[in-house]
Amino acid sequence: DGHQADDFPAYIVILLLGHLLVPLMIEVNAALAIPIGWQAVLWPTLAAILGLAMIQPAKGAVLAFQWSRRMHGFA
Repeated sequence: DGHQADDFPAYIVILLLGHLLVPLMIEVNAALAIPIGWQAVLWPTLAAILGLAMIQPAKGAVLAFQWSRRMHGFA
């Protein structure tokens, strides 16, 4: 299979998760008094679930971009 996205989808997901979760964490901590133990479970779990949900669409977007530009085996 000549279609490769390499690590770019993972970089996209990490960038998006950081921009989504950090402001969310700040707002939740400002509004609610969640104990640190619960947060130690909540945020990594949420990050893992969102990361797994976002990785395939990100890879699809990268491959679609490559296809639209006739790159990497899409000649």
